[in-house]
Amino acid sequence: MLNFKLYLKCLAVFSLIMVLSACSRDTLDDIPLFEQYIKENINKSSDDPYISSTVKPGEPMYEYLYKFQQGRGYLSMIEPLIEQGNTDAMVFKGRIYAKYIEGRGKTIALLGRAMAAGDPFAALALSDGGEECRDFGKSSISTKFANAIGEQLPENIETCSAENWFKAQDGFKKLAEQGDLAAQYYLLRRQRIDNPDNSREAHEFYIREIIRFAEGYYYKPMMEYIDKIEEVN
Repeated sequence: MLNFKLYLKCLAVFSLIMVLSACSRDTLDDIPLFEQYIKENINKSSDDPYISSTVKPGEPMYEYLYKFQQGRGYLSMIEPLIEQGNTDAMVFKGRIYAKYIEGRGKTIALLGRAMAAGDPFAALALSDGGEECRDFGKSSISTKFANAIGEQLPENIETCSAENWFKAQDGFKKLAEQGDLAAQYYLLRRQRIDNPDNSREAHEFYIREIIRFAEGYYYKPMMEYIDKIEEVN
């Protein structure tokens, strides 16, 4: 939940990176696309310290995530939210415990509950395209071990499921249509993976989308782009 000024500092670093002689030709070609945005925002400030926060004070997960960043967040803090049906809390806990064999059944059941409530992140975790599939898969070592120690896994919730993958994609599309920038970014990345296009036009569209997200105070795409440039150069 870094504030706006810190991200502007990152943008300044980004502009410096872009003009380094070590940059690739493609990276240098991106400079004109960013110039106007940097010019308009480099000295801009906001009276709202939470303008770039994904979770703000007063929202259900704020107190826990705030303390989590300080190393004082205990999962017991979100149990009341889970009991109230908060799917963000369910998915957060479920994904943390995905690699743990003990309680595997409860973890899958928790994600299944969130998926049934329409949470696309839960559906993704239970799909064949989710990171958790490596742990949840019926043929995975961890699942075999869970069965060996008598861990009861829900039989009514399918893991590593293609159907759940499509549920997740449909869920992200609905969120994107409602203006959710994180969902829009997910779909943009998914499109680039599923339909790779190395043309300059496709790349410029991607950069313009990154700028659009930043204009909406969603900076993850911008920061990931900067990280990629630093890795390449």
